[in-house]
Amino acid sequence: MQRFLTGLRGKLAPASIIKVHAVLRVALADAERMDLVPRNVAKAAKPPALGRTERRALTPEEAKTLLSVLTGDRLESLFVLALATGLRRAELLGLRWSDVDLPGKALFVRQTLQRTDHGLVFVPPKTHRSARPLPLSALAVRALEAQRVRQAKERLAAGEVWSDLGLVFASTIGSALRWSRGTSTGASSSSVRRPGWTGCTCTTCGTPSPRSCSTRARNCGR
Repeated sequence: MQRFLTGLRGKLAPASIIKVHAVLRVALADAERMDLVPRNVAKAAKPPALGRTERRALTPEEAKTLLSVLTGDRLESLFVLALATGLRRAELLGLRWSDVDLPGKALFVRQTLQRTDHGLVFVPPKTHRSARPLPLSALAVRALEAQRVRQAKERLAAGEVWSDLGLVFASTIGSALRWSRGTSTGASSSSVRRPGWTGCTCTTCGTPSPRSCSTRARNCGR
């Protein structure tokens, strides 16, 4: 068993190997209980340890630089909210106006947008964050207010083709946004394109990528 798990290294991610080991351990436990095997050899095997990725928050200076680069972009508010709250990509793209309480300066994460073999689907969040409100800074509130005004104009322009999904961040016709690679956040009406990210750093302003690193800036609550 140990040799089998070791052979998976380089072929599967450590997390996947751990899952394989868990399935085999449970299956062999059932087999041992039914006297189909003399013992559960998976108990003695050790899967690879999960490495911990070092993440850091943006400094106030980096946050200001990033915001200046995004000023005027159609999806500026999305990146501002990511910066101010630390919400994940799937949480931001699944956020609905019904989950936002602007007077109370809070929001709830009640669904996320996931890409599957059957297309984009909305699913419940993996954590219990929705059980409590996520407080919003003045910066986040202003970004959401600006997004509501911007979206109202787009909805008026779209007319009958508007898809009323109630999403905070949607395409120019109200449909769900896809997250794709590219060079401009405003290059597509139906996708979110990162502004020149290379690895973990923005080639435009030098700040860490919202996808690869933590986007919550320390002491950034303008």
